[in-house]
Amino acid sequence: MTVEDMTIYLAEIRRLLAPGGRVFLTAYLEDDVPDVCVNPPDYRESSNTPLHRVRLNRRYFEDLLSTHGLALVRIDHACEHDGQSGVYLAPRTKVGVG
Repeated sequence: MTVEDMTIYLAEIRRLLAPGGRVFLTAYLEDDVPDVCVNPPDYRESSNTPLHRVRLNRRYFEDLLSTHGLALVRIDHACEHDGQSGVYLAPRTKVGVG
């Protein structure tokens, strides 16, 4: 999904997430890549459809989360469908992550 769509989803996740709650999602997150890349060539497998793979820089994604009061709790790199990472989020607290 686009970054614009992600911001809508993240705002809703934060609004609905109970204190102490957690969210699981999947994403293509990598270090040392551009902030956002749609269907990067030679990444995992070929992408034949628009927005098939939107790869994000992990730090960029964490900044998006922070903007919406969320924090990255855990990432299981490339273990989900099509090589996506399993991502666990929690509400950001004033001191620490969760």
